Amino acid sequence: MTPTTVAVIGAGRIGRMHAENLVHAVPGAYLKAVVSPRVDAAWADSLGVPIRTAELERVLSDPEIEAVVITAPSGRHVELIQRPPRRASTSSARSLSRSSRIGSSRPAPRQPPPA
Repeated sequence: MTPTTVAVIGAGRIGRMHAENLVHAVPGAYLKAVVSPRVDAAWADSLGVPIRTAELERVLSDPEIEAVVITAPSGRHVELIQRPPRRASTSSARSLSRSSRIGSSRPAPRQPPPA
């Protein structure tokens, strides 16, 4: 299986948690980039992240980036969602979405009882 190449936008507490989950708990993910005004170089090195930048366009224009995880402050989500990566594969994004639940700190959504 070819890994899905991912970028995390935002390297605060939530961004770090998602980046670590991608690296350690999602076998089909390769974390290539973290976008944030301030990225702890030692932390990024420990995860093997080759690109750390404050330049969002650099990451969104990278043809290898297939999916992004937006962990920037909530007020920026709409702006960022409207600028998806150019070559995102729908099937890859769906697969990663399913597998990224592994190691999540959130409980799984409750299913309604059968009728």
